[in-house]
Amino acid sequence: MSSEGLEVGEKGAIRARLLSEACRLFALKGFSATSIREITQAVGVTNPMVYYYFGNKEDLFLAVLEEATEAVNAGVAAISAQDKPFDEALVALILLYFGLIKESPDVARLFLYLQYGHERLRFKDAFNDLHDKGKAMWRGLLLRGIERGEVSVADVDLALLQIFGLIHMPMLLFLSGEPVSLDVKTARVLVKQLMDGVRPRPIGVEV
Repeated sequence: MSSEGLEVGEKGAIRARLLSEACRLFALKGFSATSIREITQAVGVTNPMVYYYFGNKEDLFLAVLEEATEAVNAGVAAISAQDKPFDEALVALILLYFGLIKESPDVARLFLYLQYGHERLRFKDAFNDLHDKGKAMWRGLLLRGIERGEVSVADVDLALLQIFGLIHMPMLLFLSGEPVSLDVKTARVLVKQLMDGVRPRPIGVEV
């Protein structure tokens, strides 16, 4: 199939399918072990379609990464703009990531590959540039909570690390097939335990 004679909508559909299949294969096999031919065969098009839409395999990989990361960042920005109390915003953010993991597990696996895979250094700068945008918004939410007196932390960076762990560990369990519920109840319990701490409460104080 060539790009000539394709309608605009059909071109957009082919590009979206190339991104989807590329994400699945990159997450499954890694960048170097995935060939353009494998991607195009999965989509049902010829190799030149990748060059037409993306330039080369590395540009395709970066396009997959950018689209996935920007989608998450847009969700974080929308929640931040709602100006919720910190605990409510945190529940909403966790649910945002839980939804991504359930609906697009290949994206979650790709992020893990970029963080822990053997080729992580190859795309480190590109990943960090995109990841840092989202991290800056998370930091802004936490700082806003501190300014309002909703939270108190000894170290902002360590607090963010702790918060990211609320998402990271359930994600790993879910992707490995463990029975973990990525739902609003889980999100609320995780946030409540974070906000309340784990010290025993005085007798007579309700949880």
